[in-house]
Amino acid sequence: MNIQKTGEKHPKTIRLWPKNYPQTVFRLVGVQDELLRFAYKLTTDREEANDLLQETSLKALDNEDKYMPDTNFKGWMYTIMRNIFINNYRKVVRDQTFIDRTDNLYH
Repeated sequence: MNIQKTGEKHPKTIRLWPKNYPQTVFRLVGVQDELLRFAYKLTTDREEANDLLQETSLKALDNEDKYMPDTNFKGWMYTIMRNIFINNYRKVVRDQTFIDRTDNLYH
């Protein structure tokens, strides 16, 4: 978005992001489409894929201090997404597991 004041030769640019905004956000936006495709391959459901992408993005932003500069950012994001997917799967399996704790009356 550009705004030009009267009498100025060059328009002033309005910054949509603060100057000190974390680089992680810009990188994250750049790989979002690829991450969404990967999430859909994992979940085979659009809503779950969007949820997984959102959870992955939040996890990456919360842990951006753990990202090592000059390493593969996309690989880091794929690893976070895969780990979240696996943890969610394990939780679903654990919640659906029924353990029969009754006495076995029939020997």
